[in-house]
Amino acid sequence: MHTEGSTEEALLYLFLAAAIGSFIGNLKFRGNSLGVAAVLFVGLAIGAIRPEVKSRM
Repeated sequence: MHTEGSTEEALLYLFLAAAIGSFIGNLKFRGNSLGVAAVLFVGLAIGAIRPEVKSRM
């Protein structure tokens, strides 16, 4: 059963933030990259877009 704000949805967004952030963190721009900070920024962006996701653990 998939309900809005489910644990599965929270885990999906967590892994999406890690995957997308890792990819962006490896991109180099003028010899610099964001590194693991990109994961933080992507996580903040996802949280701003979908703030109602809550885990029921």
